[in-house]
Amino acid sequence: MMNQHFEWVNIAKGLGIILVVLGHAPIDDILRQYIFAFHMPLFFLLSGVTFKGGYTELRPVGFAKKKGRSLLIPYFTFSVITYTFWFFLERPLLGKDDVDAIIPALGIFYSAGDNYLLTYNPAIWFLTCLFVVEIGFYLLLKYVPWNSVRVISIVAVAAAGYFSTRWFDSMLPWSIQVATVAVLFFGLGYLLKARTKIFEYSFGWVAAAATLSLIYPLIQFINRIDMRSGEYESIPIFISTSLLGIAGILFLSFRLEGKSRILSYLGQNSLIIFALHFMIFAIIRITLEYGFGIEGNPMPITSLWGIMFTVVTLIISVPFVYLIKNKAPFLIGK
Repeated sequence: MMNQHFEWVNIAKGLGIILVVLGHAPIDDILRQYIFAFHMPLFFLLSGVTFKGGYTELRPVGFAKKKGRSLLIPYFTFSVITYTFWFFLERPLLGKDDVDAIIPALGIFYSAGDNYLLTYNPAIWFLTCLFVVEIGFYLLLKYVPWNSVRVISIVAVAAAGYFSTRWFDSMLPWSIQVATVAVLFFGLGYLLKARTKIFEYSFGWVAAAATLSLIYPLIQFINRIDMRSGEYESIPIFISTSLLGIAGILFLSFRLEGKSRILSYLGQNSLIIFALHFMIFAIIRITLEYGFGIEGNPMPITSLWGIMFTVVTLIISVPFVYLIKNKAPFLIGK
């Protein structure tokens, strides 16, 4: 269990999972572009914060088994659950039968976010990608003795990952190209966990507002950032918006530490929410369409509808979290 010193990580994950759900909800394009500019780098960095240096005492097979239990078991179990829901309910009831069901079935094993491979659950790629990142970072810590060489290696791998998205027409299995870029944020998180003093100062509210505000003018220079698909457009802007967004969330997290049980709860259960929110989206849409005759967006302000959609999704996720943690913990590798 995470000790109290890292309670801010739960708060940050709570804020992050709200952004993930909101970013996938029906919102205005500019708000989605803003969220996508940093929300996934945030999760990779937070995973690096909680990565233990003591893992290097494990043998490679032992480490792979440990991470396979915490990441791959949830990936495959939630993939089967959400694919089954998509095939029998979402696909026929929401008019998605134009997608060949074989493609996303194969996507369960390929785990890359293009060509409809993950249409049954577009967010699930993160778990296999994080597994690849953690394996790579573990090998780096275990077999590369000098910190300077480690940093150079991470930057080189990230650069190769970025350019590979231009060399290949489609994504490699388990989002390997994304993992090579993500390790940059993961490594930064690992270095950051012993150097968080700057986020603890009382000016955190102002700093959070300033850093999060600076993202908006930067995204005006690009059309789209989507880490899942390896779409970065401008690496300087992608790195800048990622670091600004991460800094803003961390400043907020230290200010909110111990003050928000809701955010802490969402952070502690972010994996379950991450894996199930697209299924919950479909449950809401099916209920609205077949129960109340409401299709699409019934409100004039799209993002307001998206915010309401997000709140309802998070509320519906609570019984799922309870059932999984108390009745079926094996689904999350427990």
